Amino acid sequence: MEGLEGDPVSDAPLLAQLLGAFHAEQVNVDDLPAGDPTARLGKECADLFTNAVATLRAVVPNERIQKLATVLWDLVGNKYVLIALGPKVPGLVFSVMRVKGVMQGIVFIPENWPEMSRTDTFMQLGAVLFTGAQIVDYYNDRLLEPTAKARWGAYEAELLLLLRQLLPTWKPNEYQLEAMKRFPAGLNTKDVEVYTSKPYERRVPS
Repeated sequence: MEGLEGDPVSDAPLLAQLLGAFHAEQVNVDDLPAGDPTARLGKECADLFTNAVATLRAVVPNERIQKLATVLWDLVGNKYVLIALGPKVPGLVFSVMRVKGVMQGIVFIPENWPEMSRTDTFMQLGAVLFTGAQIVDYYNDRLLEPTAKARWGAYEAELLLLLRQLLPTWKPNEYQLEAMKRFPAGLNTKDVEVYTSKPYERRVPS
């Protein structure tokens, strides 16, 4: 994985858990139409996103990240938010669109996201957390608050700061260094507003 030099014993267990959880194989080719590479790629990307949420929920040792990821897990698993390939996007993009008369949250994923995730797992794990904070804000009707954008960035920085503490050999890229500089205390950074999300409740059709 990019950014790691060597694999000291102290780093190995957590690193193996993180990578194993994120990249666990879930695609069942038998469930897909024969000769449909787009369908297979779409399922691969959706499964990879789900793996990342599971990693944040159960492997990353941070209570506040785990709590957010638990709500996110329910929202994604119950299709409150959909995962979709494209349109052509450079990275994960969360949007809210009207679908069949209902406002629907959608995460758009680039077609090369599996390769992006293999090349720099922690960059994409951070992206899932940043996007996940947007999704949870959407669920709590707080997506458009003036303080929302700082909260998304602070969640990502919280993860990056933790990774740097737990994995001393990891080398953050320029984007990640800037994120940690902007939120040096993660979610405890001054003027970052953190709240407890309401638990998932199934949407009742109107």
